[in-house]
Amino acid sequence: MQISYTYENVNLLIVLIGLIIIIHIITLRKIEKRTIKFANYETLKKVIGYEILHKNYLPLILRLLAMFLIIVGISNLTLTIINPVSDTDYVFAIDTSSSMLTSDNGTFEPSRLEAAKDSAINLLNKVPGNTNIGIVTFAGKSHVKSEPTNDHKELKQILHKITFDPEAGTSIGNALITSSGLLTNTSKKRVITLITDGRNNRGVDIEESLKYVITNNITVYTIGVGLRNGTTATISDTELLHNLRKTNATAAEFQELNITELKNIANQTQGNYFFVTNKEELNAAFESAVLDKDTTKMPLVKYVLLIAALLLLLEWSLGATKYKTIP
Repeated sequence: MQISYTYENVNLLIVLIGLIIIIHIITLRKIEKRTIKFANYETLKKVIGYEILHKNYLPLILRLLAMFLIIVGISNLTLTIINPVSDTDYVFAIDTSSSMLTSDNGTFEPSRLEAAKDSAINLLNKVPGNTNIGIVTFAGKSHVKSEPTNDHKELKQILHKITFDPEAGTSIGNALITSSGLLTNTSKKRVITLITDGRNNRGVDIEESLKYVITNNITVYTIGVGLRNGTTATISDTELLHNLRKTNATAAEFQELNITELKNIANQTQGNYFFVTNKEELNAAFESAVLDKDTTKMPLVKYVLLIAALLLLLEWSLGATKYKTIP
């Protein structure tokens, strides 16, 4: 939870506070002069044994506090409440198609897939221990690797064991439906974090899968890695061909990342889209998709102004007490 405000009225605040203090000092001096003029002030002071004229610090403090609250209140004072991620259940949907084995010339060393796994494992070290997380992988089809659980040690072991899927294709629509199915029975908020380097070219159509996601009130954060601008990339022998041959898969050109598709998924589900070009950006995107969420902003202007008004009423009411100005 944090409170924020703009500094646009700070100069006005300084000027008004200065004026209040100056006016207060001038008023006290005038009162003292009038008192001395019409009464033997020094004699009365000696007889009574204390100051007849009060410095009126309490009314001054109340005025200053009221003015401070008024200026701060009109400076977009906002209370931001960040709910703990334990109030949300998550599913990590990770693309395991063959193209995820490329390293992008070393920027995702040793590969996009391993970088995604490392980011997910690092994130498990930062979320609260009672946070439920599930894991889904997808290529030509989607597969449940773990239902949502707070056994983070087990989740790390599962992530370590994930390898690429030799089945051709990228079934993003299937991954969304499978991931959503793991979240339908929870009463908490529901979030899918999906990472891919391709476009939906197998299985369920994206728009059809989004109907299911939206109906179940699930937010999707999409993270895209890979090539853009309509280009293609050929899988190199040194990077991937050996692994592909072991599964009789075909080394061929793979399609570029579909940014429009991923943005559409995020926008329709009230999530965010991230494009990453290296491991550091991938880590940051994963954290933003999981840790920096569930924020509620509450304007505090009316509450602050109400308190300021109460302080002014209190200050005015002191006029009926010993703080009353002596004529």
